[in-house]
Amino acid sequence: MQLSKEHEDLLKLVPSVEVRGMIRSRMKTLIKDIKKTYKLANELGWKWRMDRDRDKAREELHEIERQLINNYSVQQSKKEKNQ
Repeated sequence: MQLSKEHEDLLKLVPSVEVRGMIRSRMKTLIKDIKKTYKLANELGWKWRMDRDRDKAREELHEIERQLINNYSVQQSKKEKNQ
């Protein structure tokens, strides 16, 4: 499974290779979980539960994106102060 170009661009801004790998792995897991909820909702009829799980996974994925963007902003402001 591939992350979107936007996600990969955000991950490039993380300086640590290990941290970048952990974040990439978590994002892929969340995307898989979201896709799995659609399948289970159709097979088992657990629409309300799958909607809840999907929303939680999306919320965590968006929180990771926000943190990556904030990290980039902090790095940019530090660069500007040093110049």
